[in-house]
Amino acid sequence: MKGWLMMKYRTFITAAVLCIMACCSVYAAETDKVYITGEVKDGVYTNRAIGAEIYLDDSWRILSMKEIAALNSAALKSIENLSSPTLEELTNGDLPVLYAVTEDFADSINITITNIGAGVGDFLADPDSRAILDEMMEDMAKNMREANSAMGVNSTVNTIRVNFAGAERAGLSVKTMVTETRPMYQKQIMCFKGEYLFQVTVNSKNRDITDDILSMFRRTED
Repeated sequence: MKGWLMMKYRTFITAAVLCIMACCSVYAAETDKVYITGEVKDGVYTNRAIGAEIYLDDSWRILSMKEIAALNSAALKSIENLSSPTLEELTNGDLPVLYAVTEDFADSINITITNIGAGVGDFLADPDSRAILDEMMEDMAKNMREANSAMGVNSTVNTIRVNFAGAERAGLSVKTMVTETRPMYQKQIMCFKGEYLFQVTVNSKNRDITDDILSMFRRTED
């Protein structure tokens, strides 16, 4: 009788340990996912992977993932890839993780993540790789100018270096004339971590307040 009770006890303990391990595994996966994609709580979007957070007051509307997908149906496949706990399947283009717009639709903030290959993000984030990154940004600017020109779009595109949430980042500054009298201003900031590129894009219509929007991002702990 004693041996039977001991066997039942050991079976119970084993099952309990396996259950705890499974819960820890799910928690770790969710934590890893949130670390990469960031999260919104009480109007604050925080992304510890890039060490930045931003508070968006009532003048801003944060779109849900489904609303973002409705704006960009091509992103739907990438959104579905969030089922991958470590985002290993994020290879089908940009994954939008934040889209916020002011009530008058004059200003917007868009953050996307792209899997650029194991270790590539860390390599480009290394200060020793600055020359390589600068060359890449010049190529991006040139390609954007040529693409806009081919479409008959009047725009200026320049490479920039800015202080973003307490760290120097490379990026692009774009001015596009939507009409002869209506300019659109945009800044694209590139952040790298692990295998990911985090692209922070801010837009403003008619007047350039992109620097003001970028200054809303604060440094947060990794």
